[in-house]
Amino acid sequence: MTINLRPDGYPAFLVPGQVLARLILRDVILHAPNGRYVCLYDGEGVIKFGFDSQTMVVSKGRVEFYFKPTTILGCTAAYCNDNGIFFQIIETNPKNPLRNIR
Repeated sequence: MTINLRPDGYPAFLVPGQVLARLILRDVILHAPNGRYVCLYDGEGVIKFGFDSQTMVVSKGRVEFYFKPTTILGCTAAYCNDNGIFFQIIETNPKNPLRNIR
């Protein structure tokens, strides 16, 4: 599926059913500090976090989430590595798209 990007590299719009996702942290094996983090952005849309992060508070231009790294020490199965921070853009307003995400 094509990603329709703006000149600045952010998505201009999403087609129905399209979600953009990115792994921010992966396989940290408890070597990342747990705690409350903040994601700031410009524009309008819906951002969600997953894996070891849980969205706590959402307000205009701001998402606060709690990150607590997990792992199963000694595990070699593929699912053992589903840890870290998973970032998703669920919606973006084509008239004021999400951008400057930090």
